[in-house]
Amino acid sequence: MKSVNVANNLLSESSGFSCSDNAVLTDWNVSNNNLKYVYLHSTPMLENYNVSGNPLVELTLFGAGYGTALKTLD
Repeated sequence: MKSVNVANNLLSESSGFSCSDNAVLTDWNVSNNNLKYVYLHSTPMLENYNVSGNPLVELTLFGAGYGTALKTLD
């Protein structure tokens, strides 16, 4: 999977959203939901990450290669 877009959905306010060990993911958009927790683990090719419009409590990126290709964070 290269791109994930779940913007403008009714995701639960108490839910978390996570992605792990994806070596090809470049675009991640979970904007305008009601997420409090977002976790990304080992996504070394991620370039565009959009979590705007969420009442975030925690935003976590970690693991092998984290942040090496990141160009935008909204």
